[in-house]
Amino acid sequence: LMEGVYNDTGMRLLFNYVAINASIYMTQGVEEKYSYGGNTFGVRFGLTPFSNPFTLAKEKFSNFELGFSYLYDTDSNGDESEKIVVFDYESQTGPLIIRAEYYQRTKVIGVEQNGYHTLIGFDFEKMKMFPLIMYYRYGNYYEKNNIASATEESTGSFDSSEEYLTRASAGLNINISDISYLKFEYQNYLKSS
Repeated sequence: LMEGVYNDTGMRLLFNYVAINASIYMTQGVEEKYSYGGNTFGVRFGLTPFSNPFTLAKEKFSNFELGFSYLYDTDSNGDESEKIVVFDYESQTGPLIIRAEYYQRTKVIGVEQNGYHTLIGFDFEKMKMFPLIMYYRYGNYYEKNNIASATEESTGSFDSSEEYLTRASAGLNINISDISYLKFEYQNYLKSS
């Protein structure tokens, strides 16, 4: 059984073979406590072409992974309520960290969301200098709502709105005894609507 903040009780199957990994899961629905009450089915595939967990040879890239995730959520009748598609990338060569993610979320009720963020960081721990990671993140997010209001359902008209957000942030992660991190982050909203 899997407990989590985003998903509730369920089950998960993990798979790993050389440079391929996967996670397949089924849980109670994404918004089970709020409206839908169905189930969530999801899968994540990862590809780590420069690593082999079964070798003793030193790897050129200490961390390099391409990932794809798909989530399908149903309502209490078993009909589709939403789906999410995500592509992600992560690499670390020496102290240099690069991460990126793109997602697209579609809800049957008329909500569309998509966005991306990229992160570049520098890990001073890899250089045996300080227990510190510095990073800069840039992201762009979009949401479109075409939801019929309760008073307008009979007329077939919709409330429509669009929201944009562009944000840049910089921060520090301080390693405390290899148990936890103390995080400081500054966020700057460059554009929003």
